[in-house]
Amino acid sequence: QVVYSKRSRLVMAEIIVIDQAVAPDDAVVERTRSQLGIVHDVVTLSDHGAALGFSLARAATNLGFSIAAACVRGPADVLESTSGKSRTTEVLRSVEDVVNVAHRLTRSSQDLAQGITHATLGATKVGLNAAGAYEGELCRTLLGGEAGDAVGAIIALLGREAAPLSRVPAPKLLEALREWPSLQRAALDARPPGGEEAYIPEHTERWFRFAVATYGSSMLGALIEPVVVAAHAVKRARGCPVAGALGVAGISGAVEVVRLEEGRGRLFSIGHMVAVDHETGHVVVALRGTASVKDALADLACHPVPLELGGVQGFAHDGMLRAARRLESELKEAVDEALVRLGGPRRIVVCGHSLGAGVGALLSALWRDGGCWPGVEVRCVAFACPQALDPELAAALANHTTSIILGEDMVPRLSASSVIELREALLCLCDPPAYGLPADFRACGAVEAHAAVRRAIGVLPGRMCPIGRLLSLQSAGSVRFVGPDAVDELFITRDAAPAHLPKRYLSALRAASAAAP
Repeated sequence: QVVYSKRSRLVMAEIIVIDQAVAPDDAVVERTRSQLGIVHDVVTLSDHGAALGFSLARAATNLGFSIAAACVRGPADVLESTSGKSRTTEVLRSVEDVVNVAHRLTRSSQDLAQGITHATLGATKVGLNAAGAYEGELCRTLLGGEAGDAVGAIIALLGREAAPLSRVPAPKLLEALREWPSLQRAALDARPPGGEEAYIPEHTERWFRFAVATYGSSMLGALIEPVVVAAHAVKRARGCPVAGALGVAGISGAVEVVRLEEGRGRLFSIGHMVAVDHETGHVVVALRGTASVKDALADLACHPVPLELGGVQGFAHDGMLRAARRLESELKEAVDEALVRLGGPRRIVVCGHSLGAGVGALLSALWRDGGCWPGVEVRCVAFACPQALDPELAAALANHTTSIILGEDMVPRLSASSVIELREALLCLCDPPAYGLPADFRACGAVEAHAAVRRAIGVLPGRMCPIGRLLSLQSAGSVRFVGPDAVDELFITRDAAPAHLPKRYLSALRAASAAAP
């Protein structure tokens, strides 16, 4: 047993107080790391800015010295061609040599200065990392936690995946960018139609119009009809957003809109509409595609996250899953109200275009998995659905989700994996031996060359694909069932972006409806 005197207890008390005074508080540590993170991000931006500044300085230096050398070389060439070499031409050639030496010295000085600057800023970042600085803190501070995290992740992804391209000379890379689309075009033209003939589901054109109505009475919504018709629809509905949205989309008949939300306030909160369509006897949940910067951030937050649906384990697109989870409970009350107003058979159809298609397919899957409305038919029709689930999980939803893809639309083929594969294809064209191809591999023809590059770069793990059963829709109205392999490559063609427009989808859907039995 240890007995402390009054003095010893006082000493111990003093020690405890001192220890408590110097022990770092968690909040102070977090605040310090956050502040260091802001400094780290500023240093990173400075590094990028310095690199850009030195690049511009090199370009200006090259231009200036090239002009100076040309001004000296030009007269020397003229004099030599007319009267031969002379004392004057020798002096001019000597001046040109001096200019060239000065050019090389200046470039060497710039390279040295950039090296020192980059090394200094790099050492600073290493020190800040060692001190526990939070990277991406500047974005979180300026944009808010959720948006800042998304932007930081996107910037890191772009920087990491684009880095290999920066090491390729620009002329060589531009040549590869011109060549690869031509190889893809040849491969597409040689590809057989494939897949069984199919027909689009009933009311598909009407569901598409609901999806476009979520864009509101704006010019984006007017893309599905001539501008004059849309302008008249907006004019008739002035002061009534609901009527304006339905008018622009060309939706007629008995429709009650329970909820219309533009969703421009929060990240991962997209525009949507819940309506009772008495004409077809459905509750329609329509989700808007990308129409704002925050929507684009949801698109770009594309890293896969774990998801289980119906006992099947898989991965989902992070940004779209976040948006679906945010709407899962938020829209349930509106759908409950709409089902009461509907009467008769209780049926729900979820539809969307682009981002709205991916979120809608995930939302309907979450509702079905959660057993929200027992005995109620819940299905989804997704137009231009992005790659939102891994192939196994996407196929597991085919019994209630249909994804319709028009021609060479790039969005259903766009993902982190397909972009990386595009990068690898370009690098392969720039340096075939590095990928195990002979330098003359193009001699076998465009189709075989394309196949050779695809084999050389391989298939990346963790691929995603559009959700449900896939229907390939052509502009002429033909429809075929296709598998995930039909959308496993990002094609750089003239029609890749135009095919995504709502107007193109509407035209093809009309043709397909006319061809349906």
